[in-house]
Amino acid sequence: PGGFTSGWLDNDLIKQTEDSLRLLYRKNPGEPWEIYPYYTQNAGNPMDKTGRMVASKIRKGEYVLGMYDKKLGTTIINPQNKGQLDIYPNPSQGKVTIEFDDIYNRAEITITDNLGRVVQQIPLYSGQKFIELDTNGWAGGVYFVSLSNGLDGKLVVE
Repeated sequence: PGGFTSGWLDNDLIKQTEDSLRLLYRKNPGEPWEIYPYYTQNAGNPMDKTGRMVASKIRKGEYVLGMYDKKLGTTIINPQNKGQLDIYPNPSQGKVTIEFDDIYNRAEITITDNLGRVVQQIPLYSGQKFIELDTNGWAGGVYFVSLSNGLDGKLVVE
């Protein structure tokens, strides 16, 4: 009822912009909080303290909103649960879609040829789950797709 400055439940949580807002999860009170991997975030205008979060999967446990502050440390993604990287159509003769689990922080995809030369680097942003790539004009062969969180895949261009 009171607007951004007084009446909303989280009005003290967001100090400046909501682009650092994260959904955190833990299975039970004895576990540490982790960034929940199955949600999308649409902040719209990052200065108005409004936006939308949608969880695509719900797990039994506890959830909380938190602000990421890069001055306090870095986010570590559990290496046992790196996520998934899908590349299709594969083999390709043109447009390719590369899907991956939600990116928590800025990251990038690096595509290298079979000699290890970087063909393309594509920046990724929080909330992003896929990119579309045009391989027209690329030489036929095997390319390696690496996400900076450790996920890897192969792309065959015909």
